[in-house]
Amino acid sequence: MFKNYLTYNLALSFHRTCLTLEAVPIKIKERLMQSSETMIHHFARAVHSRDAKDEAKYLYVTLTCLRDCKETLEEAKIHPVALLLQYEVLHGRLQQICLKLADKEQGQLRMLG
Repeated sequence: MFKNYLTYNLALSFHRTCLTLEAVPIKIKERLMQSSETMIHHFARAVHSRDAKDEAKYLYVTLTCLRDCKETLEEAKIHPVALLLQYEVLHGRLQQICLKLADKEQGQLRMLG
């Protein structure tokens, strides 16, 4: 079956929550949506990757996009509690996955090629 299924579902849920945010300036919402969509895209590529190096690279980009979402919210001084809770759980799971991949590489964090 599909590895990291729960984390992928958490990422989709995070993306859906970003979609439903109200009273957010259009530019902020567009930037948030772009980052969350890119996060989902790269996570899906990581899941379907057959090469550990490619999987690690896509997961690192996924994590970076997630962090960009939080940075966007912080810059706009928007703090939706539900979204921030989802962020914390998803961020922790993605970090664990990246660390497991690093362990497979004998402790080397070769995330960018």
